Amino acid sequence: MGIKADTLFYNGNIYNTPFKKFIKGYFSVKDNKILHLGVGEVRKDIEYNNAVDLEGKWVIPGLVDSHMHVESSMITPKPFAKLMVENGITTVVSEPHEIANVKGIDGVLSMIEAAKGAVMDIFYAVPSSVPSTSGEFETTGGEIDMPQLIELIKHKEVVCLGEVMNTYKILTDPNDKQNQFVKYLKENYPAMPLEGHCPRIIGSDLNQYVYTGIGSDHTEHDLNAFLQRVFNGMIFQVQDKMAKPEIAQAIKEYNLYENVAIVTDDTTPANLINHGHLNSVVMEMVKCGLEFEKAVYCATATPARRMRLYDRGQITPGMIADFCILDTLDEIKPLKTYKNGKIVFDKSVGNTFKIEKAFPEDHYKTMKLGKINPEIFDIKTPIQEGEVKITGLEVLPDFTRTPKAVKKLKAKGGKLELDNTTRKIVVIERHGKNGNVFGTIATGACIVDGAVATSYAHDHHNLLVLGKTNEDMAIAANTVIENGGGLAVVKNGEVLAQCKLEVCGLMSERNPYEIANDVQSVEQAMRDIGYVHYNPIMSLATTCLPVSMDVKITDKGLVDVINGKFIDIFE
Repeated sequence: MGIKADTLFYNGNIYNTPFKKFIKGYFSVKDNKILHLGVGEVRKDIEYNNAVDLEGKWVIPGLVDSHMHVESSMITPKPFAKLMVENGITTVVSEPHEIANVKGIDGVLSMIEAAKGAVMDIFYAVPSSVPSTSGEFETTGGEIDMPQLIELIKHKEVVCLGEVMNTYKILTDPNDKQNQFVKYLKENYPAMPLEGHCPRIIGSDLNQYVYTGIGSDHTEHDLNAFLQRVFNGMIFQVQDKMAKPEIAQAIKEYNLYENVAIVTDDTTPANLINHGHLNSVVMEMVKCGLEFEKAVYCATATPARRMRLYDRGQITPGMIADFCILDTLDEIKPLKTYKNGKIVFDKSVGNTFKIEKAFPEDHYKTMKLGKINPEIFDIKTPIQEGEVKITGLEVLPDFTRTPKAVKKLKAKGGKLELDNTTRKIVVIERHGKNGNVFGTIATGACIVDGAVATSYAHDHHNLLVLGKTNEDMAIAANTVIENGGGLAVVKNGEVLAQCKLEVCGLMSERNPYEIANDVQSVEQAMRDIGYVHYNPIMSLATTCLPVSMDVKITDKGLVDVINGKFIDIFE
């Protein structure tokens, strides 16, 4: 009986997932699925309408990113998807807690709606941590509670529970919201993946965390903590920070290909355009010693299976025809990418971007602040004159972890005076909830000669300002407010660089290359005024994430993340 296909792809090196190797052969596509797979010469009984000679080139399944955040790219879903297929990614699972912290469930639903018609599949996780801690520690524009969870899981685009970030509460408070989410889903949707975020914990604490049913982690660890997670049954999601030779060696030594998924988590637009996305992390793991074929497996089959997306991640009969054609295995830069059997990217043609408004009107009006006066950045001291001891945070040049920093500084007229080793860091509530303002000191790699302000401040996304003088800090803050959100760098009263993020203060609907250029300008300006970090924007943005070690600043105070309490900044 003849095999009738729409298109035959022949004379290629086809990646075979079960054997984790390339085979010389062919495959055919009917409708949107793989119909037939063969080795060597094409069978004579295959009928087809079109044929594509692969000319000995390499074909791999479309890459699947099982843990990432579209908002971190600062690009809205449809143009973001075009950049993804350019890099061989055909499916992502996005955790939209960034926009949910600004607009609640409306933000999540808007992201789902804005992605309709995209050139790849964008699935979503229900944000479990909005806010990342609780209203006690931070003010957000929206919250996701049990009614919102129940509503969101009805949508076919929602496939998992997003990263459960408040490790302290998971371990200490059975009645905490995130524990209630996990319990509800385990009882009512037992097959749904529950995603984790558990830095630092090992041993019995890790066992307790896994016991709840949370089954993955993507945070940065040493080799021992990585192995403990896999040993305890977790899927470990390796992002660029974990692309290390010892991790690659452990994956090979213990044959962990079913237990490790390669992911991106956060990718800035400049990195996306200049270096790539998931394809770039795959090649980083190859450079660290993982075989290309095994790295591809960890970026296709394993993440697809983890997300219960059993219809993709391999080129075998019955699977969705998502694949890309490569002319070399030295990099993953597709000549062509196919989604559902149709070409969605052709390198010889390139990409074009349609600029359109895809969000409700109120998503463009989220900076609920008037003009900021310089005096708001004064840090009031408990004494009028003399020496004071103040606690703040230290920015490290190679990590987003911020240790506690204690400094002896001078008070003058009841206000803190900085020295050459300290700068002010201030959070201003911008959602129109309470008008909170809180500031302390920052030291370490952030001793800027000027100021930086941003609404891209994980995860509460209030207005975060770092600087040397009140005047520069006010100019930077007001620039961000006037732009409807974004980033601004100022020195001596002059705006050196800015990036407008008009959608919820997180994303822009401008051309992605324009956004990337603006972000690069901001990054360079931050370095020029003294910020020392390989990713200065993400470093600054996570100084206010109160579930990331060790201490963080919010609009309500300085948070001791490990012990789940506020720090009195003045002794």
